[in-house]
Amino acid sequence: MNLWRIFSGLMILVLCSVLGQAEAQVTDGEREALIRLYDATGGDQWKLRMGWRGARGTECQWYGIVCNPGDGEVRHVTQILLTDNGLTGSLPASLGELEHLDTLRLSRNALQGTMPGTLWHLNQLRSLSLAENNLLGQIPGALLDHPMLSLNLSGNRFSGFSAPGSTPHWPSEPRSMQLADNRFQELPPAAWREHGRIKLLDLSGNQLGPILDLDEAPWPELETLRLSGNDIEQVHNMASSLLPDLRILDLSDNRIEPWPLADATFEKLEQLKLNLNKLNELPDSLLELEQLETLNLGSNQLAGELPEWFAELSLLGLGLGNNELEGPIDRLFAALDVDSIVLPQPDGPPGVSDRLRLHAHNNPFDGSLPDDLDYRKFNSPYGLAPSAVFGLDLCFTDVELPAAELLDEINPVQRGHDLEACIGRQRVSMDLEAGGSWFDPSRAGEGLTQMLLTDGQLLTYWFTYAPEQATSTDQEGQTWMLAMASPGESWVEHTGFQIPQGGRFSIGLEGQRPQPQRWSATTRQDRTAADEIHFSYQLNHGSLCIAWGCSHNVKSGRHDLMPLTRLAGTRCDNQQPNQALSGAWYNPDANGEGFIVEVLDNGRGVVYWFTSLVSG
Repeated sequence: MNLWRIFSGLMILVLCSVLGQAEAQVTDGEREALIRLYDATGGDQWKLRMGWRGARGTECQWYGIVCNPGDGEVRHVTQILLTDNGLTGSLPASLGELEHLDTLRLSRNALQGTMPGTLWHLNQLRSLSLAENNLLGQIPGALLDHPMLSLNLSGNRFSGFSAPGSTPHWPSEPRSMQLADNRFQELPPAAWREHGRIKLLDLSGNQLGPILDLDEAPWPELETLRLSGNDIEQVHNMASSLLPDLRILDLSDNRIEPWPLADATFEKLEQLKLNLNKLNELPDSLLELEQLETLNLGSNQLAGELPEWFAELSLLGLGLGNNELEGPIDRLFAALDVDSIVLPQPDGPPGVSDRLRLHAHNNPFDGSLPDDLDYRKFNSPYGLAPSAVFGLDLCFTDVELPAAELLDEINPVQRGHDLEACIGRQRVSMDLEAGGSWFDPSRAGEGLTQMLLTDGQLLTYWFTYAPEQATSTDQEGQTWMLAMASPGESWVEHTGFQIPQGGRFSIGLEGQRPQPQRWSATTRQDRTAADEIHFSYQLNHGSLCIAWGCSHNVKSGRHDLMPLTRLAGTRCDNQQPNQALSGAWYNPDANGEGFIVEVLDNGRGVVYWFTSLVSG
């Protein structure tokens, strides 16, 4: 009986608690702020808007709104999560009424104008993500007085940093600032460096070139600096005394020719990315970077024999692809810290440790590959792995073909597999005759159509199958994508493919607004003969990470393509009157539709038509 009374009393308490929780609601000011956000950003046209403008007390059930548990009477909005939801217009100043907001995520929308100054009155705000919109203006100096820890404004039109109004009281913890793909022409000023407590700064894809000068202003606590894609030609004052805590430096995809580091005493530097530049020297000062684990110098202008001192490095990742370096291949393997990689035991937990990476492709390295090395120490994206990138790429080198048993060990970690298919092969120029349509007769429904543009870039449309499809017989897996890249003398690598959603070879696009897929693709073409292209690819369809590591959904392979069509105008002897019609044509008012026209060397034409269903 006593137990029943106790149980009944507990049930009454729980019921009262639940009823009290149900009655708790946000304040009138917070409700009004949410409604103004809805009205100001075209809420009636959002992709998802369940519950919005509902009855009082329902605000915490509105799509994208998260509230705290409350005190039984009042709850407060703590998160607004409306990424990729079709928001337009400008952000209203009324957001400043949401005093308990700690997370605001509105990335991948079509917001315009400037950020309202009231955002910096939200002292609980720790994470602000407005990436991939059309916002503009300067990053306000008020941010230096704000305790925000994560700021992502990449993919907008911001252009500068305003000065703080007074001596800032910086946050208690270092913060990250992601400002890639904007219109910045300078680094943050001295006050930002000294008082901003910035641990990560990403200014990739801005306009910082041609000269990048750190201006002798110290930058304490900065650990990661990403400045790729800024047309930088020279770097001044990149000194360890100004960047004492620097661990990751990314200056890739610029036009840097002189070695950018002013000294070699960066005691904490672990990753140095200088690929896709114009470097022509390998300074032995690299040996003084004692903590260096990853070095990427691919796609530069490095030539000649790899110096002997290079074997004294101790790296986990090394990228030297697409240069003109030569010498024995074992010198590169000696530069890897092989002994530090410990593979999981067969009877132990399936843990994933660091794995090795060596990309030496497209260099005339020679010699034999080590036969006493456990190639499982190189990363493979299959199974549980730390990365989706293949750990080894030795294609288009002059190394000796390994024995069959050793090949079986190498191919699972070799990018594109099948090392035998890509070493010791001659190549010809990637010129105008690389244009046209290419295919492999043994692979139905796949191929390329491409043409060399007037700016020197190769525009490629790739027809293939989505990575989640196991076989090429599943018609629902058909897809297409496009990318542009500047070719090398006999090769071209495409990354950053634009991948529409809903594409089918036979029925077109389901609707007028194709959305980008949440997967990525990279390809490489090597022109091995006038009528042959060696094609390798990798399709990544996301990763699933658990306690033991990550599982990556990857498709990769390589095969040879032959020409299906040949474009007119690629030689003096194959001119045609209408050859100027070759190219991509579209109507700006018809999103997701258009034509690819190929005028052939026999005067006929091929048309690829991208359109929608008849019902669309």
